[in-house]
Amino acid sequence: MKTLKNHKGFTLIELVFVILLLGILSAVAIPSLDHSAITATLSAHTVQTDVKYIQELAMTRNQSITMEFVAGATNYTVTDDPGGVYAAETR
Repeated sequence: MKTLKNHKGFTLIELVFVILLLGILSAVAIPSLDHSAITATLSAHTVQTDVKYIQELAMTRNQSITMEFVAGATNYTVTDDPGGVYAAETR
């Protein structure tokens, strides 16, 4: 019987270890990604609700109300005609 002198490849133990390691890493990484998605969804819903409220308020008062968003910021400013300024945090 011939024996191979040059063995190339991985053993079953090495493959099982790598699969186990990938499973552990993905179990740790996936919840943090899910948390970011939930936070983004909640922030978007908050802004959407605020926009609807401000539209209704402007129509009820029959006056202009301005929302100002700054790129990269986590908040926005709402200004009405008489000079009232309000800030809201989007998280």
